[in-house]
Amino acid sequence: MAPKNDKLQERLQKLQQEYTRKLPARIDGMEEAWRGVLEEGEPLALASLLHDAHGLNGSGAVYGYQNISAIARELEQLLLQLRDSSGEPDARLYERIGELIQALRNAVRLQDQPATPR
Repeated sequence: MAPKNDKLQERLQKLQQEYTRKLPARIDGMEEAWRGVLEEGEPLALASLLHDAHGLNGSGAVYGYQNISAIARELEQLLLQLRDSSGEPDARLYERIGELIQALRNAVRLQDQPATPR
Protein backbone atom coordinates (compact mmCIF):
# COMPACT_ATOMS: atom_id res chain seq x y z
CA MET A 1 0.00 0.00 0.00
CA ALA A 2 2.95 2.35 0.51
CA PRO A 3 3.70 2.77 -3.23
CA LYS A 4 0.18 4.10 -3.88
CA ASN A 5 0.54 6.51 -0.98
CA ASP A 6 3.95 7.62 -2.31
CA LYS A 7 2.45 8.21 -5.76
CA LEU A 8 -0.38 10.20 -4.25
CA GLN A 9 2.01 12.32 -2.21
CA GLU A 10 4.17 12.87 -5.28
CA ARG A 11 1.13 13.97 -7.30
CA LEU A 12 -0.02 16.31 -4.52
CA GLN A 13 3.45 17.81 -4.32
CA LYS A 14 3.47 18.43 -8.09
CA LEU A 15 0.06 20.09 -7.90
CA GLN A 16 1.27 22.26 -5.05
CA GLN A 17 4.41 23.24 -6.97
CA GLU A 18 2.34 24.17 -10.02
CA TYR A 19 -0.02 26.22 -7.88
CA THR A 20 2.95 27.97 -6.27
CA ARG A 21 4.52 28.69 -9.65
CA LYS A 22 1.33 30.37 -10.88
CA LEU A 23 0.73 32.55 -7.81
CA PRO A 24 2.77 35.59 -8.97
CA ALA A 25 0.84 35.76 -12.26
CA ARG A 26 -2.45 35.54 -10.37
CA ILE A 27 -1.43 38.48 -8.21
CA ASP A 28 -0.34 40.39 -11.35
CA GLY A 29 -3.85 39.91 -12.74
CA MET A 30 -5.40 41.11 -9.50
CA GLU A 31 -3.24 44.23 -9.51
CA GLU A 32 -4.22 44.94 -13.11
CA ALA A 33 -7.91 44.51 -12.29
CA TRP A 34 -7.57 46.85 -9.31
CA ARG A 35 -5.98 49.50 -11.54
CA GLY A 36 -9.01 49.13 -13.83
CA VAL A 37 -11.30 49.74 -10.89
CA LEU A 38 -9.34 52.76 -9.69
CA GLU A 39 -8.75 54.39 -13.05
CA GLU A 40 -12.03 53.70 -14.81
CA GLY A 41 -14.46 52.38 -12.22
CA GLU A 42 -14.64 49.26 -14.37
CA PRO A 43 -17.37 46.93 -12.97
CA LEU A 44 -16.00 43.92 -14.86
CA ALA A 45 -12.58 44.52 -13.29
CA LEU A 46 -14.18 44.57 -9.86
CA ALA A 47 -16.04 41.34 -10.61
CA SER A 48 -12.79 39.75 -11.82
CA LEU A 49 -10.92 40.87 -8.73
CA LEU A 50 -13.68 39.58 -6.47
CA HIS A 51 -13.61 36.23 -8.29
CA ASP A 52 -9.83 35.99 -7.91
CA ALA A 53 -9.90 36.92 -4.21
CA HIS A 54 -12.57 34.29 -3.59
CA GLY A 55 -10.51 31.70 -5.44
CA LEU A 56 -7.31 32.50 -3.52
CA ASN A 57 -9.23 32.38 -0.26
CA GLY A 58 -10.23 28.77 -0.89
CA SER A 59 -7.30 27.46 -2.91
CA GLY A 60 -4.71 29.06 -0.65
CA ALA A 61 -6.05 27.07 2.29
CA VAL A 62 -6.23 23.85 0.29
CA TYR A 63 -2.63 24.18 -0.86
CA GLY A 64 -1.32 25.07 2.59
CA TYR A 65 -0.96 28.83 2.20
CA GLN A 66 -2.92 29.86 5.27
CA ASN A 67 -1.56 33.43 5.27
CA ILE A 68 -2.50 33.98 1.62
CA SER A 69 -5.92 32.54 2.30
CA ALA A 70 -6.47 34.86 5.27
CA ILE A 71 -5.43 37.96 3.31
CA ALA A 72 -7.62 36.94 0.37
CA ARG A 73 -10.58 36.35 2.70
CA GLU A 74 -10.33 39.89 4.08
CA LEU A 75 -9.86 41.26 0.57
CA GLU A 76 -12.94 39.37 -0.63
CA GLN A 77 -15.05 40.84 2.19
CA LEU A 78 -13.93 44.38 1.41
CA LEU A 79 -14.54 43.91 -2.31
CA LEU A 80 -18.05 42.71 -1.55
CA GLN A 81 -18.55 45.81 0.57
CA LEU A 82 -17.27 47.98 -2.29
CA ARG A 83 -19.47 46.21 -4.85
CA ASP A 84 -22.57 46.52 -2.69
CA SER A 85 -22.01 50.11 -1.56
CA SER A 86 -24.39 52.80 -2.63
CA GLY A 87 -22.88 56.19 -3.14
CA GLU A 88 -19.21 57.01 -2.83
CA PRO A 89 -17.28 54.47 -0.72
CA ASP A 90 -14.93 55.68 1.99
CA ALA A 91 -11.40 56.43 0.76
CA ARG A 92 -10.09 54.19 3.55
CA LEU A 93 -11.83 51.23 1.90
CA TYR A 94 -9.92 51.84 -1.34
CA GLU A 95 -6.70 52.26 0.60
CA ARG A 96 -7.19 49.03 2.54
CA ILE A 97 -7.97 47.04 -0.63
CA GLY A 98 -4.73 48.31 -2.18
CA GLU A 99 -2.84 47.36 0.98
CA LEU A 100 -4.27 43.85 0.91
CA ILE A 101 -3.34 43.31 -2.73
CA GLN A 102 0.21 44.40 -1.85
CA ALA A 103 0.12 42.10 1.18
CA LEU A 104 -0.77 39.21 -1.14
CA ARG A 105 2.20 40.13 -3.35
CA ASN A 106 4.49 40.19 -0.30
CA ALA A 107 3.11 36.94 1.07
CA VAL A 108 3.77 35.19 -2.24
CA ARG A 109 7.27 36.64 -2.40
CA LEU A 110 8.12 35.70 1.18
CA GLN A 111 6.40 32.34 1.27
CA ASP A 112 8.83 29.54 2.01
CA GLN A 113 7.12 26.21 1.84
CA PRO A 114 3.39 25.91 2.35
CA ALA A 115 2.02 23.51 4.91
CA THR A 116 1.07 20.07 3.67
CA PRO A 117 -2.03 20.38 1.46
CA ARG A 118 -5.29 19.08 2.85
